[in-house]
Amino acid sequence: MSLVESVPPRCNNGYEVLVRVGEAFFLDSRDNESIVESLREKNITVSGSEVSYLAKKFIVYLALLHKQVQQETRSFLSINGGYILHLDGTCEGDSPHLISVLDGITEIVLDNTKVRSENADDLIAFLKGIKSAYGDPVAVVSDMGKGILAAFREVFKDVPAFICHYHFLKALGKELFGEEREIMRKRLSKHGIQGNIKKRICYLESNTAVAPMPFAETLLGLINDEQELGAVCATEDISHMLIHTLLAWALAGKHQGAGHRFPFGQSYLRFYQRIVTVGSLLDRLLKSGFCKTDSEKELCKSIINDLRPVIKDSMLKKTSVKMLEKVDVFARLRSAMRITLPDNKRGINDDGELCDMKTIQDEVTKFSMWLCTDTARMKDEAYQKLIAQIDT
Repeated sequence: MSLVESVPPRCNNGYEVLVRVGEAFFLDSRDNESIVESLREKNITVSGSEVSYLAKKFIVYLALLHKQVQQETRSFLSINGGYILHLDGTCEGDSPHLISVLDGITEIVLDNTKVRSENADDLIAFLKGIKSAYGDPVAVVSDMGKGILAAFREVFKDVPAFICHYHFLKALGKELFGEEREIMRKRLSKHGIQGNIKKRICYLESNTAVAPMPFAETLLGLINDEQELGAVCATEDISHMLIHTLLAWALAGKHQGAGHRFPFGQSYLRFYQRIVTVGSLLDRLLKSGFCKTDSEKELCKSIINDLRPVIKDSMLKKTSVKMLEKVDVFARLRSAMRITLPDNKRGINDDGELCDMKTIQDEVTKFSMWLCTDTARMKDEAYQKLIAQIDT
């Protein structure tokens, strides 16, 4: 290989270094310092600022290469009988929307762009570029954004359009109990309870022994067994271990939901429920004489005082009851629309081969009829909107 082929013109580093930096930065999420160190081990000396420059350069080169092979990509897609265009967008705050499209069959990313918004006028030119490069798709899939759907109708007039199963359920969940979730988030934040619990955990970890996880689970299991709990009371630092375990368990409630974000996971609701449970348990342990020394009693009392404002918050209590009811209704709808089996580990990446897709309409119809006949629930505007979205 000639020097021209291995090193870009007027550059000190070859393409191989460029690729190494790009993969480390974008695929492995490594920072500049660790990339510099890994290259130094290969006798390649670059600075942190040079790594940043090479990472940006890598993306530009990759984008240019992507454009250059569009014809080859189109030929490859045609071998599979065409492509299914999936479109989705994301943004943070007032920043531009990042729009990405990929083929649902091969999962090849076809293109992406930044637009001011997801309005049809901002998307039409981009979609026309996709059509010019790859032809008409077999079908298009997106969320329920009106701008996206309008742009699809303008550019891909005769192409079937489908709503993404995941985005549909996500939109319904947000519509159904998004208001309650926001109330709980703000109230918990106002009380500053997460920070207080973290401070207590740090104090216990630095001043006493901490129960290992298997023992922690045993302690939690003993809470409701007075006789068994009494048998371990003589263990040194057992009260501190138990208090630490309960607080760590409460804090872990914010991460419940198998990694699924709202509305599929309800972190604020679970966190609040665990705070109430821990407050009740600590109060019971204090009254039962579980804490032997004055310092243990004072620690338990002070933590109960930390939790009390949250537990006594009437708005949190009322909102949690309302949200829990809506979460149960949402779970019933999810069951009706299920395309993956409960014990399947693929989650939203499951293709649904093991489920009969034809049953979904029947099950959702049954769900709608059940909800519509519940006159008490249907007085809530959120349930009315839920039914309207399903009908649409």
